[in-house]
Amino acid sequence: MNTEDHDIKSFFAEMRKKDRQQPIPEFEEILPKKKSSIIRYIISFSIAASLIVGFGIWANISKNIPQEETIVITIESEETHTESLLTDNMSIFSWESQTDALINDFND
Repeated sequence: MNTEDHDIKSFFAEMRKKDRQQPIPEFEEILPKKKSSIIRYIISFSIAASLIVGFGIWANISKNIPQEETIVITIESEETHTESLLTDNMSIFSWESQTDALINDFND
């Protein structure tokens, strides 16, 4: 064994002995107890109360709104008229763009 290895091992052995002798602190000493504040309870109670009051107002308003009435008007006639929206000369090749006049073709 090397003298350096022996020195290192003895150094760490002494550190372990020192660590074992130190007392372990308890958690209460490190972290103090939190004080319970009454403000937390007041805030949560006020939020809950405002939600209950808001829901009550909303429910009261929704009762007072009149429901929409639907009126259906029917027109009866003995004559029937049917109109065709498609012309007879419908073809892909006969279609022209509505903005075709805006295009300037200078190659003609």
